[in-house]
Amino acid sequence: MTKRLKIAEARQAYQDRTGKRMTQRELAKRLWPDEKQSSRDVKISNYELGKAKRIEIEVALHIAFILEVDPNFLFGVDY
Repeated sequence: MTKRLKIAEARQAYQDRTGKRMTQRELAKRLWPDEKQSSRDVKISNYELGKAKRIEIEVALHIAFILEVDPNFLFGVDY
């Protein structure tokens, strides 16, 4: 079972912190700039909804970097 990344929560935290909104589409474009828009949209949606077959650590780290959150936040790990 794949765990859902807390991308929506991270996008909201980014907006609260910066005052700038980061849509799924904008995030996907930054993650996969060379892919077709429809492919990017499906990928980011699957990650956000927990439908991705696997979570690539590089993608999770890149999402955390873009949204300026700790990677542990995305996985729901509290210390």
